[in-house]
Amino acid sequence: MPFKSKAQLRKFGAMVESGEISKATFNKWARHTKDIKGLPEKKSKLEKRKILRKVKNKK
Repeated sequence: MPFKSKAQLRKFGAMVESGEISKATFNKWARHTKDIKGLPEKKSKLEKRKILRKVKNKK
């Protein structure tokens, strides 16, 4: 699964350092991310609302 933002990338990096996830998992996500330099700093609130709406509609 690709990273969606630079903030998520940093969070996963911190999780690797603390031992919550493996380095292999982090590398797998990084490989699936097409353009790491082009990621937004954070995902917009509008995108988050769209995702939440989809989840609610599935229930």
